[in-house]
Amino acid sequence: MWKVESRGGGPAVELNDKLWQRPCISPDGKAIAGFYADHELNWQEEPTDIAVMGTEPGQPWKIIPIPPSVSIPAGIRWTPDGRDLTYVVSGKDGDNVWSQPLKGGPPRQITQLRGHSLFGFDWSPDGNELVFSRGIQARDVILIEDGGRR
Repeated sequence: MWKVESRGGGPAVELNDKLWQRPCISPDGKAIAGFYADHELNWQEEPTDIAVMGTEPGQPWKIIPIPPSVSIPAGIRWTPDGRDLTYVVSGKDGDNVWSQPLKGGPPRQITQLRGHSLFGFDWSPDGNELVFSRGIQARDVILIEDGGRR
């Protein structure tokens, strides 16, 4: 993971040499959270942890294991108060947003949605509202064979 100053650019600075996906900066700008793996993954694997670290080069100060049902493409969002990390968990009845307190303790389910995939979400600045996009993912496969024209 690398950073570049937003004002004026400048050289890129490597923050950490491990695999990070969908990094997200905390509301106070002092920390980064992302899906994390401390080893190389094959093309079929996804990260199995969320890591949190400061915005200067170093190692994560917190690593949180996540279940395989977490939707990596939907990303991670900090709650506006910076106390929790939220992410999407895919279940048999549909996808829902869950919250993981950074101080520890079990995650808790935030939404009670049924039947659709959540593609992305975000919090309002005051933390009172959650916006999300959801729908179905349809994939069709068609086999076309040369039946020989007759």
